[in-house]
Amino acid sequence: MRRALSYRAGALAVPLLMAATAAPVAASAAPGAASAPGVAPAGITHAGAAAGPAVFAWGDNSAGELGNGTLTGNAAPAAVSGLAGVRAISAAGRHELALRANGTVLAWGDDTFGQLGNGIVSSNGDSEVPVAVPRLSTVTAVAAGEEHSLALLADGTVMAWGDNHEGQLGNGTARTSAVPVAVPGLTGVTAIAAGSLFSLALLSNGTVMAWGDNREGQLGNGTLSNSTVPVPVQGLSGVTAIAAGALHSLAVLANGTAMAWGDNELGQLGVGRQVSLRVVPTAVAKITGITQIAAGEQHSVALLSDGSVWVWGDNGEFQLARRNGFPGGIGQSNVPLRVPGLGKAKAIAAGGSFSLAVVAGGRVRSWGDNAFGQLGNGGAQTGPALVTVTGLSGAARVAAAAGPVSSPWRIAGNPPNPGGIDGLKDVFFSSVAAGSASDSWAVGASDALSASSKPLAEHWDGHAWTTVAVPMPVGATGAQLDGVDEVNGGDVWAVGTMTTSAGATRTLIEHFDGTAWAAVPSPNPRTGPGASDELKGIGGTSAGDLWAVGEYSDGQNFNAMLFVHWNGTAWSFVKEPAALHTSAFGEAVTVISPTDAWAVGENGLRTATLSAHWNGTAWSFVQTPFPQDGNDPQNFLTGVAATGPSDVWASGYEGNVDQQNFSLPYVLRWDGTAWSLTKTPNAGTEGSLLAGVSALSPADVWVAGQTGESDGALLTFTEHFNGQAWSVAPSLDPGELGDAPDSTFQAIAAAAPHVLFAVGSLETPTFCCLAALAERSTTG
Repeated sequence: MRRALSYRAGALAVPLLMAATAAPVAASAAPGAASAPGVAPAGITHAGAAAGPAVFAWGDNSAGELGNGTLTGNAAPAAVSGLAGVRAISAAGRHELALRANGTVLAWGDDTFGQLGNGIVSSNGDSEVPVAVPRLSTVTAVAAGEEHSLALLADGTVMAWGDNHEGQLGNGTARTSAVPVAVPGLTGVTAIAAGSLFSLALLSNGTVMAWGDNREGQLGNGTLSNSTVPVPVQGLSGVTAIAAGALHSLAVLANGTAMAWGDNELGQLGVGRQVSLRVVPTAVAKITGITQIAAGEQHSVALLSDGSVWVWGDNGEFQLARRNGFPGGIGQSNVPLRVPGLGKAKAIAAGGSFSLAVVAGGRVRSWGDNAFGQLGNGGAQTGPALVTVTGLSGAARVAAAAGPVSSPWRIAGNPPNPGGIDGLKDVFFSSVAAGSASDSWAVGASDALSASSKPLAEHWDGHAWTTVAVPMPVGATGAQLDGVDEVNGGDVWAVGTMTTSAGATRTLIEHFDGTAWAAVPSPNPRTGPGASDELKGIGGTSAGDLWAVGEYSDGQNFNAMLFVHWNGTAWSFVKEPAALHTSAFGEAVTVISPTDAWAVGENGLRTATLSAHWNGTAWSFVQTPFPQDGNDPQNFLTGVAATGPSDVWASGYEGNVDQQNFSLPYVLRWDGTAWSLTKTPNAGTEGSLLAGVSALSPADVWVAGQTGESDGALLTFTEHFNGQAWSVAPSLDPGELGDAPDSTFQAIAAAAPHVLFAVGSLETPTFCCLAALAERSTTG
């Protein structure tokens, strides 16, 4: 979770401060009280002309989840627009819920899966300000999951809406609902909790029911099978409070102890031993006298009756308020540890990878991940030290969102990995062409890191990827494809590079005619000893007008952008323009018309970006801006796309920023007159880079690439431009489901609005090899 919410009372009222979903629940909450993750019993009174509590938010705002009418994030608290009479707030993923005193509910932020409950299922239905959730009244508590929402009614029943792919709505189906639906068979509920893809309910008899995703045993019913209806959590009684994290669950018992179940990869169950998971509740070690409990993504927090706060689980982002590096740091703890230097706390909350506590005077202290300003101290520095949320006082309670950020992306099947599985061969995708939602191509290589790599092409039919054989060119010992373009279903082109038996590097062009792939003769301007010719990108407007770009070299003193053209009959070499630099590399091309095409790349030293324009007669270089941070920066343009002659976009990044091996992403935009540069949000602690771009309209542009983390991991990365600003559009990172293997995107393509594909590679669980990775979005 990358943002926080505060909930503060108005004049003459008892303040309540919350900071974004699986928030603490008072262990002593009375039946029917609004005691749920993200919703603590308010205890608010109003007097005189007080309009009611004010709500403040800070952190990430990529889907309008701060509720202030913008998409701009805040590193310090700012008021949420148009809220009055609010009793409680819950937040998770990228959406928020607010419970009003009249028992109705407001929602704002991401609506990719209908989690706002207003009948819309589309990211275009995202709301940057609160909107009413219809069909709800007499609500006493709300809880937001990653992409679903829950509401507890005064009669002890539960309503649910949003994503239901794992059964997290509990209505016996896997159908997503954009409006509230009843969870059948549940009565006597006193508290609710929403995990990442699962849900919990506490009953008046002290038992707990669970439903939804159960991949790590987070339903606590002794199995690893999902359930689309509520099932009893085994062996629990006398429960007074519940909390749900990303993949684990917590419960407080009447005797002040706690039970935990689900994922324990990083010790977040606190059971005192390193077991991977627990499918039934197990006692949390070492602590008693628990009055509040909270679950983060992979860590947990407890407040004891003496005011001390204890934490356990992951410490990768300093969630345990301790150093995590060498020497003397810890990466995780499977037993609770006291938060040092905090003093007596009154309330706690666990965010995705950060935590909050209310201390004396109603001040709020925070620690852990701060990449998006979610600690609320006005900065973005992450570290083990406690900091103070600025501008807030008189707080009574806090709440913070747990679990991963919601994403409009879904894994697009499991692409075949020809030549082997996990440890045998390396397979990756380097480019994608999206003809339609049921007709797309991804290309790359299998056995990719060996001298005998083979060209790879896979087709998406709307349900699954299928490998379609690509012939190895005659005389080649290895080959790979780096670009693909689909004119129509029976006319698909791919370009790349092959290695000859003599060790020379030559261009490769393959064509699919609707039945099979076949190699097509391709130009090679330099063929002497040491010379090389490579193609990297391809684009076109029709069956008789395609361009491919790359580079060619004599292997000594000459290197230039390579341009080849298809006229419907043959490919031919087209002379490059007079060089702006001593050498140049071409990476990508987009074709607007037969007299209007753009290619991008960089100079030979990678210190400057390059663009070239085709006017129907010749190519010419056009000056491009690029950043200069430090004494030895590197700059790359990696992709280009256009919606028209006056709206052309290029993806890129600056490497080695300030000589720190750090990367910053940016895009260039051509407005018909000149290129301009915009730096896009950087989500990685070790920087981010963009590898490709797709433009649907001037107000709908996407980029994809990767981010680097401080632990060395690489994560997939996508961003979106809505016509006003760029924001991170969180992508699924399969590597985070295992022991942090790397995942990256190399390309992105859109078939139509809301139909996108991003492709790249995923490191296998044994860390030895690469597997093809593809994700798609039908709601982005």
